[in-house]
Amino acid sequence: LDDNLDNNLDRLHDCADIAASYDIELAIETIPCRKSDPLSNVRRAIEYDERSRVTLDTEFLAKHEQIESVFAADWLWEQPLVRHVHIKDYDGQGFRSDGSRKYLHPDQGHIDFVRFFRGLKQHNFSGSISLEAPAIDQQGHVDIGRLHESLDFIQKSIEVNK
Repeated sequence: LDDNLDNNLDRLHDCADIAASYDIELAIETIPCRKSDPLSNVRRAIEYDERSRVTLDTEFLAKHEQIESVFAADWLWEQPLVRHVHIKDYDGQGFRSDGSRKYLHPDQGHIDFVRFFRGLKQHNFSGSISLEAPAIDQQGHVDIGRLHESLDFIQKSIEVNK
């Protein structure tokens, strides 16, 4: 969360220096917030250290109703700053009834991924994309079929916009 954002920003220069010493770009993720919103906080980080780049998280953007406004934020796309995208869906809830985090595969929530990928294409996004969803079933086995379904869904959502 952004409860200690000022404290974290105070360390950002050091983190960016370390990343740069390994020829790595530091990407700040659009995380859930209590004091502000993901895009405002990422912008603060960029303004604090211009070496910072951005990782978009679809769930957290949707949670803060910024899944569309991310494409209206010209400052993200002019350089471009967005280097990575975490793909997971959002259904209006972030937790299960037992209090554990709820990660949804794309197509299990309300995000329009065809539209989202269209926005990425329109802004010439050339970074990487990660599926960030559960792969372990109730018995502790990797659910390969579900992974294939999600990756097929992502591929089809991208292909619609080609």
